Amino acid sequence: MINLKTTLAVLSGLLVFLSFPKFGSGVFAWVALVPLFFALEDVRPRDGFKIGFLTGIIAHVGVLYWIAYGVVQYGYLPIYVGVAAMLLLSSYLSLYTALFAFTIVFLRGKSISLLISAPLVWTLLDYARSYLLTGFPWEHLAHSQYLYTNIIQISDITGTYGITFAIVLINSVIYDLLLYKKLQKIYLIAEPVIAGILIVAIITYGHVRVNDVEILLKKAPSIDITLVQGNIDQNLKWNPQYQLQTIDIYRSLSLKPLPPEGGLIVWSETAAPFYF
Repeated sequence: MINLKTTLAVLSGLLVFLSFPKFGSGVFAWVALVPLFFALEDVRPRDGFKIGFLTGIIAHVGVLYWIAYGVVQYGYLPIYVGVAAMLLLSSYLSLYTALFAFTIVFLRGKSISLLISAPLVWTLLDYARSYLLTGFPWEHLAHSQYLYTNIIQISDITGTYGITFAIVLINSVIYDLLLYKKLQKIYLIAEPVIAGILIVAIITYGHVRVNDVEILLKKAPSIDITLVQGNIDQNLKWNPQYQLQTIDIYRSLSLKPLPPEGGLIVWSETAAPFYF
């Protein structure tokens, strides 16, 4: 029988998944961890690990579903291999969510506030995930905010980790406020103030930074750029029979509208059907 904690863990995973394209909105990221925090109430660290893993596997299968398709469609492997690869990677990444849950439950037993532990632990684990075992620096919570220009400008100072820290902090504040009856009056006032100052500071910096860049762009000299897009199906591009044909297409398109001296020709990321 599915209990409340399982339901909350699944809900949190779904909200994380829905924070990313193409199915959801980055707004969900700011509340996605709140159900997980409720699920972690009154549990032991090892139970927290299980709950965190469940949240992680739901989120990562949703976000990384395309890996199964890519392996089958472009790698010409059986569908069960594609699904297995996706599940294996999702399970690995879910270990970080599980470790996050384990750690904040453990630290709560040491009387360390969620407001302090959650943003720090999640951000440190994201950093570790970006480098361990060659690294997987994709699908951080910060990446869900790609449409919100003013919010993401702070990444030129903090990297994506600063945005992730802010998202988890706001989740922690929302969770605490929903437990306002258990919250001391000073924290009931201080936490929203801290969250508000943080958000205002991030958005204000973003607004100023965007304006500065726009001013610099207006003053910068122009450059002629030719964008070349061959519109060749990925299935054909890596087929040995079409490799020379692909290069010929890109070569002829590039030579037709040559930009003036000092200009730039740009090919798309997947234009070349070979390794440099």
